[in-house]
Amino acid sequence: MAEGVNLTSIKDGTDVDFGFVCTPCGEDHIREDAVKYCPSCQEYLCTTCTKHHGRQNATRSHKLLDRDDANTISVIAVTTMCHIHPEQGIEFFCNSHDMVYCAKCIAIEHRSCVRGVVSINKVIPSFMEDKKIQQKQEEMKAIQKCLTSIPIRNQEFIDSMQIQKSKIFSEIEEVEKSFIEQIAKLKKELTASLDEMHSNINEEYVSEISKVTPLIKELDETTTHLQVVLDKDNVNTTQKFVLLKLAEQTAKNAAKIYDDWECSGTKTLYFMENAFKTSMTTANLGQICQKKSN
Repeated sequence: MAEGVNLTSIKDGTDVDFGFVCTPCGEDHIREDAVKYCPSCQEYLCTTCTKHHGRQNATRSHKLLDRDDANTISVIAVTTMCHIHPEQGIEFFCNSHDMVYCAKCIAIEHRSCVRGVVSINKVIPSFMEDKKIQQKQEEMKAIQKCLTSIPIRNQEFIDSMQIQKSKIFSEIEEVEKSFIEQIAKLKKELTASLDEMHSNINEEYVSEISKVTPLIKELDETTTHLQVVLDKDNVNTTQKFVLLKLAEQTAKNAAKIYDDWECSGTKTLYFMENAFKTSMTTANLGQICQKKSN
């Protein structure tokens, strides 16, 4: 028996050029043109070997085909071999799984299905075979048509998604632009508020400095005058009394100013960020706050 189905034309450049060479003759290094093909033996046969094939008891019942039909038969031969055990032909049908298997598959995977396992030849009603094949062929064509539409429709979805992506990206950019413009506006408002509050507090401190500076000078002069009174003996009582009262008033005014300043405490500025930013178009970034500390 030949090693599989050989469909290759053999051309050696000699005067005799055969499309298909007889397999048995080829094993004896003899080139003879094949006229028949035996699917059971998977051999091409010349005229002489075809006669011998029909006379031998082992091959007498084999159905021979014209060699040109061998191409279709070769495909069937390949598909009827087990996919798991390529060296094994599919010969059995398992009723439990409604599927065909080779002898190894049955022995390994379907031991528990042994009662439901029969030879394929026993479950093939010949009058139903062509009808079922035709039905299955139509079913396969319908499924193939459905599957063929998947790449086409998926590509349409891909193209559509790309358009959607570009549109959404443009919308995101518009939102970003709007946010940037709104944030710039809010920043400008906050900066103006900061400048105003800083200016007001700064003016308060400058005003206090301007009030205290002359009083410091007055206190210094009064202290000097009191020292003169203490050092000089020729200062009369009236002058001492007047000077003392003026000094008391100056000291009293100075003490009050200091007490008021100390009670007012110091002022600091700080920024309080807005914790609610769910709508940047309406919410503020935050606010400038003022705090006193003693």
